[in-house]
Amino acid sequence: AFPSGVQVSHDSKWALIADTGNNRIRRLDLSTMETSLIAGPGLPDALPGTDGVGSAATLSRPNGIAILPGDTWAVIADTAADRIRLLSLDGEQAYLPGSGFQFCTQCPANWHSKAPGSFSCQ
Repeated sequence: AFPSGVQVSHDSKWALIADTGNNRIRRLDLSTMETSLIAGPGLPDALPGTDGVGSAATLSRPNGIAILPGDTWAVIADTAADRIRLLSLDGEQAYLPGSGFQFCTQCPANWHSKAPGSFSCQ
């Protein structure tokens, strides 16, 4: 439980919920009030930041969420993984591509971000 972020779609037909305590993103149909799993296996010890489809995409304490115009992408604050992630909303399928940004721990300033797997500070 412990939902911490909710964002309603631009057509007001559904909403995404950042279910922080369960490490999941859920979709709520606002006409039926039924929820469905969009991303995250809900495992407390899952390796954070793993990309994949649906429950194969692991999250670590997702907090904030925003749906981008067009209702096909959402941005998630994957808090404990120290990443901002893109969530593709493709009908019933969703996946988290390798799009996270992490704070650079190699630089003394540590104020900018870099793409995961990048060893350069930009």
